[in-house]
Amino acid sequence: IHTVDAVVGLPTIATFATANPALSGLVAAIVRADEGDNVINWLPAISDPDLLFTVFAPADPAFDVLLADLGAASLDEVDPAAVNGLLTLHVVNNANVRSTDLGALGGVIPTIGGNLDLEGTVITDGDGNAINILAPSLVDIQAVNGVVHAVDYVIRAAVE
Repeated sequence: IHTVDAVVGLPTIATFATANPALSGLVAAIVRADEGDNVINWLPAISDPDLLFTVFAPADPAFDVLLADLGAASLDEVDPAAVNGLLTLHVVNNANVRSTDLGALGGVIPTIGGNLDLEGTVITDGDGNAINILAPSLVDIQAVNGVVHAVDYVIRAAVE
């Protein structure tokens, strides 16, 4: 037990993302998207304890693949609006969907950017990419404003 001189705040999704070096690509994407003119200002939103999100957070190797596919050295070379579009495919608004609740989604993840197919712990995006939720080790990272699940690929397009 340690004595502190202030109330220690509960961690938000932003707290977890910025504290985890394996999510530096996600943090860079959030910062880049916020440089654009978006409906959602990502960093303030995921820092707000009164908002609720489920985030499928690509680990850093996923961003390396994305940058290689785009022929870009960094996200600074990618239009903020495009990065924002990618982020919307990784976030479910107003929901705290833990791994035990994934089955209740009926095979569809309703992200802000559109629906994604889900079978077990595999998400299929509109481009046909199979994205693995890194279960059981990196699911259910519970924050005060939602839950984070690490994934191994940047989700590219919603199912039409």
